[in-house]
Amino acid sequence: MSAADGYGSSDRDAGVADGAVARLEQLDELISRVGGTVLRAAAAVKPHEASGPSGWN
Repeated sequence: MSAADGYGSSDRDAGVADGAVARLEQLDELISRVGGTVLRAAAAVKPHEASGPSGWN
């Protein structure tokens, strides 16, 4: 094995990792926005408009 055979073998494509991190950050933002929207909608529901399984108080 020459020195050139192993050259770059431990390198990784940083662009792939950076892209994955960016997508995860976008997903986190989307989930936060959707969650906030759901919470605001749930807070706006009046008790007579809410429904659930029988036995809920």
